[in-house]
Amino acid sequence: MILKLFYINVLAFFLINCGSEKKVNYDLDKYLQTEIKLPSELNEISGICFSDEGKLFGHNDERGIIYQIDLKSGEIIKSFQLGNKMIKADFEDLAIVGKKFFIITSNGILFEFEEGEDLQKVKVIEKDLHFSSKFNIEGLCYDETSNSLLITSKEYPGKNLGNVRAVYSYSLSSNSVDQKPKFVISLKDLKENFNIRDFYPSAITKDRATGNYLILSAKGKPSLIKINPLGKIISAIKLNPKTHPQPEGIAFDKNNNILICDEGASKSGKITIYKMP
Repeated sequence: MILKLFYINVLAFFLINCGSEKKVNYDLDKYLQTEIKLPSELNEISGICFSDEGKLFGHNDERGIIYQIDLKSGEIIKSFQLGNKMIKADFEDLAIVGKKFFIITSNGILFEFEEGEDLQKVKVIEKDLHFSSKFNIEGLCYDETSNSLLITSKEYPGKNLGNVRAVYSYSLSSNSVDQKPKFVISLKDLKENFNIRDFYPSAITKDRATGNYLILSAKGKPSLIKINPLGKIISAIKLNPKTHPQPEGIAFDKNNNILICDEGASKSGKITIYKMP
């Protein structure tokens, strides 16, 4: 009898908590804390990431240079170059795992390196992850649970996957890409339940406090979705296009605030900080 009551209570807890994941849009602007204008070197900022020490790094989308950014002023603290000869490519996002840095290009080339001193030229290890040009890789983040890098494509999800967006996983243990997506995001679900009609992933990050993931979309009307560790969409946020004309990168700071960087196009690039409850 006691065992039966135990299972009943466990089931009740499970049902209550599942029901608490409401599919509700909310206005992120109410959490707006500050905007940081970036120098001209980062007008086309494409990715941001924090190191374990809390240092913020970013990069633009054409030149293989990594910048450490002062979060208070937006000024560049230092910069270092990838390779002895300047690497030029369509760089899309950045991830840091301990002392290792990773940056990925739109055609799925992954560069591994370590932090350099100011103006230093650092050695890189180049890996072709063999994504076809259809994928147009955009997002990269570290998932400590699986010791892998999560990779998002902008539109094409993979063969025979239909009207979805996909997140793939690159294992740092086996140095290989899982051919099956880790997450598949239903565009039908986004449209019918969240009124999000345009979703083209441009960045991904993990909330270590909850285990959930945030995926940013820049193309069309900017938006941000939250998925749980099983890939279920928990919420979807429409971003203010005046605040985020071209959001390309996202990260959490040590206080779990959300940082989103926007390319400047003809204006200055910027980082917007949302102080979360």
